[in-house]
Amino acid sequence: MKLRPRRAAVRLALCLMVLLPASALKAQNISTTITPLAGLVQDLMAGIAPDAPTLLPLVPANTEPHNFSLKPSQLAGLRRAELVVAVGQDMEPWLARAEGGLPAGRVIQLGELPEVAALLLAARGFDGQAKAGIDPHMWLDPEIMSLWAQAIAPRLAELSPESAPLVAQNLAGLLAGLERVSATLRQRGDEANLRGVRFVSTHDAYQYMERRMGLDFAGTLADIGGNRAGARSLSAISRLEGPVCLLVDPNESEIPNILPQATRVVIDPLGAQYLLDTEFTLRFYQGMTEAIEACL
Repeated sequence: MKLRPRRAAVRLALCLMVLLPASALKAQNISTTITPLAGLVQDLMAGIAPDAPTLLPLVPANTEPHNFSLKPSQLAGLRRAELVVAVGQDMEPWLARAEGGLPAGRVIQLGELPEVAALLLAARGFDGQAKAGIDPHMWLDPEIMSLWAQAIAPRLAELSPESAPLVAQNLAGLLAGLERVSATLRQRGDEANLRGVRFVSTHDAYQYMERRMGLDFAGTLADIGGNRAGARSLSAISRLEGPVCLLVDPNESEIPNILPQATRVVIDPLGAQYLLDTEFTLRFYQGMTEAIEACL
């Protein structure tokens, strides 16, 4: 799907016509669950409140989002928020317990948007076959991230109509950048396939990236639920022929000592190291691309 940043920006600019009371768009009024969402919202708000503190996610870096528990202070902050941005699709099961105390319409579950449905991937087993449930790591696909940005931007404009032109400008720049990212990832995937490079992950978080690159599944050392590969799966991985690249999730504490000859690159699926950077989203994908290039 070809992205259309100008058309999206024009649609957003129309939000200026909504007759809402003017208010300042502040990070304190917005809650996000995980780092990629905090970075995305921050990118859309760039330049609106330059002296405002960085928008931090509810789930700290290096913390498993599925098993997270809200602190009372965080729950209170959620209830004060004018907008709560989440992935959905069981990525944050703890949020459902808090939603009962939140005003209706303030939570946007990005992974459950109708326009994203056709791009969702099923979770997969160690054999690469689909199994029950949705793989929630959707933000590793820049096309999905662009759809999310287009869904969030009008909500920000509603919160602060006077900020809508700048949000629209930020959105247009972001969508253009994401279109370039998609093209680059596909090119790197074509190069990898031409050279016969196989990609194995320490944690099965990269399925959406693999699809965008046109890569075939070669194996993973742990599934999306953190279950470790068994002896049969590890044996199959160890017998892979040709060049192999091991994608290392820095949040994994134990990595089996196999594939000693493989090139190892680190890709944090949450992008925690980029949260304080300007243009978080594009820096996140740039880091991913640079890691892939090291395998080629």
